[in-house]
Amino acid sequence: MKYTKASIVIAIAILSAFQAHAQRPGGIYIYPPGSNGCGDYLEDRKNSANDDFYAAWAWGFLSAYNTFGTEPQVRGRLSKGTILAYLDKHCRNEPLSNVMSGVGKLAKELGEKG
Repeated sequence: MKYTKASIVIAIAILSAFQAHAQRPGGIYIYPPGSNGCGDYLEDRKNSANDDFYAAWAWGFLSAYNTFGTEPQVRGRLSKGTILAYLDKHCRNEPLSNVMSGVGKLAKELGEKG
């Protein structure tokens, strides 16, 4: 899979954020594009060159979610199109939200379905 290296790099970044959270009671730092607001996300989606960036971040987040979370695992392969369609809907419905919130909801939803 051509996104494997990018997913690993992003997962490491997310894991670093989890580590920072453990050391800092004030919260965690979320790396872009996860920290991007929904307005920025929807604007970025007008240029398909940004799609891989968002999908790779989501795959990394989901990998970290499975590795360190206590919730049910997200199983199966999620295509780039599926992830982006979910985020598109999330951001249209919750414009004041951000990308991480959308991917987090996706993880919880898919984890609950087993």
